[in-house]
Amino acid sequence: MIIFLGNGHSLDLYSDFIAENKDCKPDIVVSCQYPHKIPESLIASHICVNIHYGLLPAYAGCNPIYWQLLQGSSCGTTLHYVDNNWDSGDIIAQFQIPTGSMTASEAYDQLANAGLMLLKKNFASILNSTAIRSRQDASFRHYYNKKDIDFKQAKHLGKIDLPERKVRALCFEGKQYPIITVGNRNYELRPI
Repeated sequence: MIIFLGNGHSLDLYSDFIAENKDCKPDIVVSCQYPHKIPESLIASHICVNIHYGLLPAYAGCNPIYWQLLQGSSCGTTLHYVDNNWDSGDIIAQFQIPTGSMTASEAYDQLANAGLMLLKKNFASILNSTAIRSRQDASFRHYYNKKDIDFKQAKHLGKIDLPERKVRALCFEGKQYPIITVGNRNYELRPI
């Protein structure tokens, strides 16, 4: 059985895969965008993997798409084993793409689909314990805390010279758009 932990969007994305593999043995916990720590008792008694929309170990923690678009030339998805810390378990596989001129919502769509592809491709080897396990290099690890960015504040770019990377990192179709102040009026920046 697959025990899936995630939000509504990830559950929608993975629902067909979960249904197709509902009788898998042994039981496996799959998390994707799950905002809580998985209990140690579950980690000890089950195979536990996580789909993280960031390249580990550099973009561990919260809001990895934002940080990758803001700072990097590429972004990616990591499939990894869950251990007792946040996003620090052994890496099974990664998918990487150049950030180019993507917005956060465009990156999210590509990285979410990449996560499903990575899980499908590696599922059998995870179940039979033959999946590759690459230990994360702690010297490259950076953990982003939930408090490292306040999106309500960050999207107000003010009266500044617009950094294109920040505009793209804050542009999430249908959810949020960066705001710039011109004179004494605020304008949302939306992609064309």
